[in-house]
Amino acid sequence: MLARTSASTSTHPAPERAAVTGLLLCGGKSSRMGRDKAHVLLSGRRLLEYPLEALREGAGTVLVASGDGPRFPELGLECVLDPVPDGGPLAGLVAGLSSARTHWLAVLA
Repeated sequence: MLARTSASTSTHPAPERAAVTGLLLCGGKSSRMGRDKAHVLLSGRRLLEYPLEALREGAGTVLVASGDGPRFPELGLECVLDPVPDGGPLAGLVAGLSSARTHWLAVLA
């Protein structure tokens, strides 16, 4: 999903990489999975690495919507926290939109 962070009525070409903030939604509790999905391995890589790689390729800055507290410090990315406890993915999206410093936000989970 690619969304503008401010309203505009004009049409624009695809934004440059530096004009896009990436947002990785990974603040869920993985309660149905029974363990943190982000750390599950698929072909030798953690699941969170696949969307993260795509965001890094397309966005100048990447944020991690990490739920109610910072997670994944090893990624070296800024964590944005949900403004509403247990607000689900929508709360993570609100956190990302509030923290984005660009007009474009690319969101993956």
